[in-house]
Amino acid sequence: RLYNEGKKKLVETRLAKEMEEEMNRRLEMELRRREQQTEEQRKIDTARRDIEDLLNLKCPRCGTVFVDFSGCMALTCRKAGCNAAFCAWCQKDCGTNAHPHVLRCTAPQEAGEQAPNDYYCRSLDVWKRVQAHRQRKTVEQYLRALPNEIRSRVAQICAQTLLDAGVTRVYEQYIAN
Repeated sequence: RLYNEGKKKLVETRLAKEMEEEMNRRLEMELRRREQQTEEQRKIDTARRDIEDLLNLKCPRCGTVFVDFSGCMALTCRKAGCNAAFCAWCQKDCGTNAHPHVLRCTAPQEAGEQAPNDYYCRSLDVWKRVQAHRQRKTVEQYLRALPNEIRSRVAQICAQTLLDAGVTRVYEQYIAN
């Protein structure tokens, strides 16, 4: 048993070292790539990553990304040590209990959804429509703040990501025309 524990520890140490070396190699490659970019290319690349980050649904406290969920709109982050309570509608950090906020969250109504009979449990389709609306507003604000000379290029580079996220109005406003 002691032998197996020692062997396991050696394998874990070797794997950790290999993972760290791979991460350092990727970091070096990314730094070299960034050095070769023009200032405008760096701004566009940064904006692209910012938009992708804005489209991710994540815990407002620790940033752990989630795809979807089932059940109550008062969520609790499952990342060890975080346990943030937050609203599934607007991703507001609610401390330790999101239930009171969920009852008065205006995100569904702002997205054009009717006031629900049950504020806590709604269909995944309604939640996705509310998220698309919230994301569209956030991405539109972000794009409007970008300098004019890179705004449409950033939107073009992010076109498929925007469409995949259901943020079609932004696509139509900045790219399709």
